[in-house]
Amino acid sequence: MNIMSRIVGVLSGKGGAGKTTTAVNLGVALTKLGKSVVLVDSNVNTPNVSLHLGMNFTPFTIQDIIENEPYIPQAIFIHESGLRVIPADFSLKDGHVDIGELKNHMHKLAGDSDYIIMDCAPGLGPDARAAIDACSEFLIVTNPETPAVADAYKTYKAIKSINGKILGLVVNKVNNDGYELQAGEIENFFNESIIGIVPEDKSVRSAVQNRVPVIIHRPNSKAAKAYKKLAMHIEGVRPRTLSDILFEFLKPDRKK
Repeated sequence: MNIMSRIVGVLSGKGGAGKTTTAVNLGVALTKLGKSVVLVDSNVNTPNVSLHLGMNFTPFTIQDIIENEPYIPQAIFIHESGLRVIPADFSLKDGHVDIGELKNHMHKLAGDSDYIIMDCAPGLGPDARAAIDACSEFLIVTNPETPAVADAYKTYKAIKSINGKILGLVVNKVNNDGYELQAGEIENFFNESIIGIVPEDKSVRSAVQNRVPVIIHRPNSKAAKAYKKLAMHIEGVRPRTLSDILFEFLKPDRKK
């Protein structure tokens, strides 16, 4: 029986908010939870998924899917984590690619996985709007500074205008240095819940430099733990507590 894929778009109001880092680590974290995940780089003009995952060369890309549908199976790259990836060609050897039909292609992929995570273009240009049209659920990624939140709000309004389902906000690069908007202020501004807070963490920069997702590169780092918690929230998994562990250990029918 086919799986009903959840098509989740990861968006930001501008570049540099940590959108791709979020999409990549969320995809790997969900995979580690036992889910079947396809990560799609739909940011065809400034793609970065391949760089984050150390994918030096893939023979087929999202551009091939858009231009020649039979390439879909060959375009799926299996990362060492088990995450399946459809990268974008960052060489732009063929110039701009119109992704207006992206929705039709993604819906043809639906049913073969639990999740399709789309790393969307930042802002609200044609590529971002095409990606929004292709998704059924949305994560909005921002930094805690006022300009970033204001830009993300524009994306939020565009999604609300089509009655899109917003899973929540992810706030990246949090320093708690007194110069940032507080979580409550951001939630009130959007009237949405923050479901992920990722602290500023040198481990993320190191992971990007080494082209390995931070939850693999530094699994015990603060950022890695935050992305794992985000995946658990989206999947509806409650973190195990000390009480859970003690209960399992002490329950009468525990095998000796």
